Amino acid sequence: MTVLAAELSDLRGWSAQVGRAGADCAAASDYLAGHVTDGEFGMILELITVDYERLIPVFTEALATEGARLEATGEGIEAIVRDYAATDARVAQDFGVGAGLRDDSLVGVGFYDVATVLPIRAPSCDTAALPTISFGYLLDKICDLTLWVIGVDPRVYVTRWIAGDIEKAARQASAWEQVSRCLEGVDLNLARGQGAIDQTWTGAAATSAAAYLDQWLTALPRQSTAAAGIAAHLRDMIRGAVDLAQNV
Repeated sequence: MTVLAAELSDLRGWSAQVGRAGADCAAASDYLAGHVTDGEFGMILELITVDYERLIPVFTEALATEGARLEATGEGIEAIVRDYAATDARVAQDFGVGAGLRDDSLVGVGFYDVATVLPIRAPSCDTAALPTISFGYLLDKICDLTLWVIGVDPRVYVTRWIAGDIEKAARQASAWEQVSRCLEGVDLNLARGQGAIDQTWTGAAATSAAAYLDQWLTALPRQSTAAAGIAAHLRDMIRGAVDLAQNV
């Protein structure tokens, strides 16, 4: 026979924590959609454009779905709290043998987040500057004159045409890193809460909820690692583009 035991105040804390995790994932999706819009980086970096642009909506939609489902899970746990509260102790014991239902009105410390996820910082551009090139004494003088007259330096134009928009790529790499840290924080908070609720909630509903949350605790670290990997690949491409521009 399954034992039913629940601390209602802990369940409320767990419900809120799961809901916050959903809101964090939804915010990460919106953040990614706002800062990683396309893969148009220019000459060299255009080699990754097609595959990269296919990846962006997949990741963004996955985070949005994740957020919606976690928020719904939090609401589901809150509904269980209401059902338990409406069930008197005698009927509760009919479901099993154990401590039954308790409510000390104090949320356990395990349901306070250990990682601050929101707000997510704006992406930064911390890439190396493009190299300064020379066309030779005479042509450099002409370039200087062009810069003075129309505000355009042909040397910079040529270098940027070769290397591409490395600043844009760097900001997007930074955005992926922010998303990676966000997902890592969500995972830490959920893992802490799951460990805490396991101490005070038992029964069929508890077992089912734990199995469902375990799926998120497996998926979130993988997603965090994937986002960090995308950022690392972008930074590798940026370094390659700058080096090639310098060689040219």
